[in-house]
Amino acid sequence: MTITSLHRIAGVLVLSLASMACSTGPRPTKTSSGAETRAGQAIVDGVPVAYHVFGSGPVVIAHPGGPGGDWGSLRMPEVEQVATVVYIEPFGTGVSGRLADPNGYTIEAYVKAVEGVRAALGVDQVVLLGHSHGGFVAQGYALTHPKHLRGLVLYDTSPVTGGELGRDIMSNLQWFEHEPWFAEAQAGFAAFSEEKTDADATTGLKRVMPFTFADWTHRGHEFEAYRAQARMWIGPRQTVPPEGGAFSTAETSFDVRPRLHEIVTPTLILVGAKDVICSEKMARMAHAGIQGSKLVVLAHSGHTGHIEEPAEHGRAIREFLATLAH
Repeated sequence: MTITSLHRIAGVLVLSLASMACSTGPRPTKTSSGAETRAGQAIVDGVPVAYHVFGSGPVVIAHPGGPGGDWGSLRMPEVEQVATVVYIEPFGTGVSGRLADPNGYTIEAYVKAVEGVRAALGVDQVVLLGHSHGGFVAQGYALTHPKHLRGLVLYDTSPVTGGELGRDIMSNLQWFEHEPWFAEAQAGFAAFSEEKTDADATTGLKRVMPFTFADWTHRGHEFEAYRAQARMWIGPRQTVPPEGGAFSTAETSFDVRPRLHEIVTPTLILVGAKDVICSEKMARMAHAGIQGSKLVVLAHSGHTGHIEEPAEHGRAIREFLATLAH
């Protein structure tokens, strides 16, 4: 397989499976969290960025995956019990604004949006949690606005994309080659290049969804409501950023490993042991590069530990928050 093909596959999986992992409505399981305390918006370069606030306590800004993923299924009721969790609705999704430039959905733009939300909240320092593609954004923010961070949670993400990530993904797919759903889910990849609408993207994501979980074969019935509600917006996925940007989403240029040593913010790195997309290998790269970071591996999770192992996922974050200076 050529490097070009690997770049394409890495892009499809990270920008699509990651979107799906955070693109549904509320979790189908019963939660103990309360109602949304308030919704708001920040105006960033004239474009509204919506956010949703749950819980109480120290402020945690949560950025979902994608780009193009909804914020809803990143809900973390266990974390909301001890923190004020502010879920960002990224550019190009939901009620947030669309960018005039279709190629404007870059890491730099998302970093600016996070900073806009922080300023709108009126909080000088926050904890930032980024899931998957949101983790790219979180790393970019940590390198750009360190003075505004009390803590950083890098959840199922990677410090590098491109061919290196693509090869890892292709290898990881084989974990599931004997599962009864494998052929159908793998075939779903072929349709990604033909997607033109939000509906197309959503349909494709539902086909490949089993790859997002550690054990879809035996637990898939638990997550069928999750899949039925899956939704994403295709606009942000269409961005083709110029090569070489510091935090570009271009598959050949996102690599912050040389700068990870600059991140001095207390950092938790959280990953599922069976995460096909951003594997434990990638998490360990980030862990090695960020001095003093803590790594937690969720033994029975894929790319959606907050759904698959909510108690363990929540415990890891709550314990991390407890270590931060107030």
